[in-house]
Amino acid sequence: MQLFNIDGAALQRFNPTGSEGPSCDAMASRVRTAAETYGRKFYIMYHISGWYSMQTEIKTDWTNKMQNYTNSTAYAR
Repeated sequence: MQLFNIDGAALQRFNPTGSEGPSCDAMASRVRTAAETYGRKFYIMYHISGWYSMQTEIKTDWTNKMQNYTNSTAYAR
């Protein structure tokens, strides 16, 4: 990203309550670490198509897992 002057990237969260939840969580950690290490920014967005129970599940995911990522100096505001 530095090579091409890209300042930041979106971390797109697909349904983290499904079978891919652990890999979604691991990717979030990797994105944060890379952004902090290389001086880039990141932010979190949710992909909700086909996720019918998302209304309560996004709130739970954000509160229990993702909200702490906003404390990172690399989190785009």
